[in-house]
Amino acid sequence: MPTAGKLAGAVVFAAIAWVVTELYARAIPPDQAFGDYRSIAAFIGLVCGWRIMGPQADRPLMVTLSAGLQTSLMTVVFCLLALSIYQMVIKSLRMLYDGPVAAVVGIFEMAVEYGLVLINGPVLLAIVLGGFIGGWISGIVGRNYP
Repeated sequence: MPTAGKLAGAVVFAAIAWVVTELYARAIPPDQAFGDYRSIAAFIGLVCGWRIMGPQADRPLMVTLSAGLQTSLMTVVFCLLALSIYQMVIKSLRMLYDGPVAAVVGIFEMAVEYGLVLINGPVLLAIVLGGFIGGWISGIVGRNYP
């Protein structure tokens, strides 16, 4: 059932995903640009905010802060997985893999490679602070507007 807390979580985490993806795009080398991935990341953030943060938005402050961090980290994991699958499809269409098993292994290799960029200071800070701020905002809305 739609609630104000779910809506707030969806909107806030879509915005956080957009900002983190923008910071991520600035942290990678220009030759590794991946197109307009920001809107895909925002959609993933919207779904994670609705499904993960939304049901916990009416809980006490510490629970919502924890749920916000969890939502932020899960959004990052799903975004890395989606980006890796997209890159795997592109590489497989160019016949760069020996077989289907090599393509599936390539997904996780690329996810780890892309994930190492997240250790960059501003990106990691945006993920953590965004999760706490998103949880805080969703908690306020969820508790005040059930």
